Amino acid sequence: DLQDKSLGELTRVIRFLNENSNIRIKIGGHTDDQGSASYNKQLSLLRARAVNDYLVANGIPSKRIEYAGFGQEMPAFPNDSEANRSRNRRIEFEIID
Repeated sequence: DLQDKSLGELTRVIRFLNENSNIRIKIGGHTDDQGSASYNKQLSLLRARAVNDYLVANGIPSKRIEYAGFGQEMPAFPNDSEANRSRNRRIEFEIID
């Protein structure tokens, strides 16, 4: 499920994509290192798909979006504290075209 605090950011992404109709993006889902690698891979994929589905439901054509789950493979911060683990549970957007 998407958190309420994420909806403002997603509104900005939708606006950006509507203003730049030639751009394609990739949504990357990430997790911390708590739990098994396979569980985290699936969780991150579900996280990315939820964002994809939200963008599509709000008018962004699915052909402009790719998504993937990376699990715990690419931490942005060391998983050495709850604060850092929280920061690793994230979505990243990449412009691919």
